[in-house]
Amino acid sequence: MPKKSETYYSMWEGYDLERERVTMCKSQAAFASMLGMSHRMYCYYERNEKKIPKSVEYAVRYIVRRAGDDQPVGKAKGTLTDFQRTRIEVLSDAASKACNDEQNPSTKKILQQSSEELDFLLSKFDK
Repeated sequence: MPKKSETYYSMWEGYDLERERVTMCKSQAAFASMLGMSHRMYCYYERNEKKIPKSVEYAVRYIVRRAGDDQPVGKAKGTLTDFQRTRIEVLSDAASKACNDEQNPSTKKILQQSSEELDFLLSKFDK
């Protein structure tokens, strides 16, 4: 089984975050807001005081890619079919329920994060 550091944290360093932020002509506070985190936490990452989670790297890549598309960052392209939306909702509910029943703390955390990510994904599409 891989160590958490091999699966959870990005290979990025603070200068990678700074490079992307500067490329987009954003202040630290503005970029942190775009990522949905506090300015303080963003600064920890950019100064290499904390390891950068893969989720932050992926969010930065998404924001940069969307900025190049001239699309608003808040909404996903396209729409979900009723079938797709139902499948995601059922999976999110199942992960949430399994999270409450599971005894293993790491499995519980993965299920909880999966449920939250699926809910976040659904929020990106217009109903």
